[in-house]
Amino acid sequence: MTKCTPGKYCSTSGLWTPTADCNAGYYCPEGSTSPNQVDCPVGHYCPTGSGLPEPCRNGTYGPITRLQSDAQCTPCDGGMYCNGTGLSAVSGPCDPGFYCPSGQSVPNPYDYRCPPGHYCLTNTSTPIRCSSGYFQNEYERDSCKVCPEGISLDGHFTFSTTQWFYPFLSLKYWFLLWNIRISKRSCKSSIMCIRLISSLEHALLYYLKWMIKLLVSKNH
Repeated sequence: MTKCTPGKYCSTSGLWTPTADCNAGYYCPEGSTSPNQVDCPVGHYCPTGSGLPEPCRNGTYGPITRLQSDAQCTPCDGGMYCNGTGLSAVSGPCDPGFYCPSGQSVPNPYDYRCPPGHYCLTNTSTPIRCSSGYFQNEYERDSCKVCPEGISLDGHFTFSTTQWFYPFLSLKYWFLLWNIRISKRSCKSSIMCIRLISSLEHALLYYLKWMIKLLVSKNH
């Protein structure tokens, strides 16, 4: 006596041919007697006429039984990855420094490295933009850097009294200015030397005047 063909069922004895195909969502091993012989297990799908369940593909999972097609397998959740076939749950969270849109199969997809200007924590589905006062100029980072004093997030200079006025409070500034004037005297009759030293002296004095005006305007 021949057993019923896999993927089909034989509902009565004495048949010349199988009764019909196994129903979708179920599979029928050899010798099955019902169209719903065995429930399609989690992590798999069973089209009509299945003799064995088909595993959900890499990057997806099947959390419930009786799936009928590959389209019913669930794409891996955003921020997670699903590595392997026939999974009933996600494999784990995406690595820090990367982000995982839905359907990823590895925790660190190269195409989804965290871009500059953003940071990506564990289990990130979309990059998070650095907030005001912070920046990031590298890929694959899970945090942002504090902006240097005097530079804003958009790259423009911002005013800082300490940062700009400190050189004029330093003895080094006045020592440099004094040395320039001493050097000017040592030039003697060299016109080029005198012009060069005078230009440096004027530049320093002009910068000092400009800073004083800037400080006054900021305080009004």
